[in-house]
Amino acid sequence: MPEQTQSPLVKPLKIAIIGNPNVGKSTIFNQLTGLSQKIGNYPGVTVDKKIGMMNYQGSTYEIIDLPGTYSLYPNSEDEIIAHRVLNQLSEVERPDYVLMVIDSLQLSRGMFLASQLIDLGLNLALVLNMSDLAEKHDLEIKGFELFKALGVPILNTDARGSKGLEQIRELIHQKNFSKKSQFLQVDDFIDSSLLQDIKEKFDLSNDYQAYQILRFGLKDKIDSLNINLESAQLEETKLRYRKITGIIEKVLVKKEDRKESSNTIDKIILHPVFGYLVFASILLVIFQAIFAWATV
Repeated sequence: MPEQTQSPLVKPLKIAIIGNPNVGKSTIFNQLTGLSQKIGNYPGVTVDKKIGMMNYQGSTYEIIDLPGTYSLYPNSEDEIIAHRVLNQLSEVERPDYVLMVIDSLQLSRGMFLASQLIDLGLNLALVLNMSDLAEKHDLEIKGFELFKALGVPILNTDARGSKGLEQIRELIHQKNFSKKSQFLQVDDFIDSSLLQDIKEKFDLSNDYQAYQILRFGLKDKIDSLNINLESAQLEETKLRYRKITGIIEKVLVKKEDRKESSNTIDKIILHPVFGYLVFASILLVIFQAIFAWATV
């Protein structure tokens, strides 16, 4: 049978790639899109807008490389763009799916943003990049345990060496993204009843999305409700990291240090009793090799 191709009338699915700065997301973007990229600016700002097309198995996907950010609390122009796109405030830029790239050596930092994306109700998948560096540091991430804790698909990659790129393409093609119920309940750090008007106005079902819109889009509404947003943000941050720390303790394993293995051997060889026995045994083997086994 001839391979099926996507109709030119079908609008390609949009996949947004997000992550902390310097986690390798742009490398993944370049690998997925090759030369099929275009650079522009987001409307009204000078931040680069990188869009590329990925062709795979007869289908075409629009890949958006979002500026790096550490959280959904934007402090720079780059982070404002990432916030605007991921919070789905722009119909034009709204992604169908989100691919979050995490540095395997900075799991806790990456999980903070990932937990916020989960709470936004996004179709999400996680890529644990730089897995080779984690291995060099004797770190093991229990992927299945992490999947059970977060409820979204997880891949291990080394984008610099192209490891895992085919699995990412297949994940996108199979639309293997998922939504999970809330990581945190909004009621834990703000009264969710204050968000009801916003949910009705924007036809939202997600409390955290309504909270984000309140924080960064409705200044007059904030003043009328007299909400202490700084206190709410601090409480949210504390609760997220507390839960993330509990997950990290279960999924991140420090393998036995090579130095510890060396120290164990040293303790035996340099022992005041066993050390001499080891030394005598080595000498016996050497003499045996010279005077008996050599005749063979």
